[in-house]
Amino acid sequence: MGFISKSINNKIGYHVFYTTYSDDFHVQTLIIDNTNPCNATYRIVDQHGETSSNGKLSDIENGFKDQSSWTYVNFYLNSNKQTLTKTISSIWKIQRN
Repeated sequence: MGFISKSINNKIGYHVFYTTYSDDFHVQTLIIDNTNPCNATYRIVDQHGETSSNGKLSDIENGFKDQSSWTYVNFYLNSNKQTLTKTISSIWKIQRN
């Protein structure tokens, strides 16, 4: 959450991030609406559309947990990596310079 907070701090508007879960097995777009910083919200979108992970920005850690837990299980079951004990998840901010 620290990376996201620093990226949107004092920047009113929409912020878009690219996220990957389970060693890039699944990718998603994170959209943060910071047009009202006192009531910032987030939503996560993937190739199937908007996911059930959305709501107040203060609850985003639950959204990340919900998304990463099912993708981890799917990756584990479908990648023939039964010795898998951890994976890498990443986040990048999409911005114009």
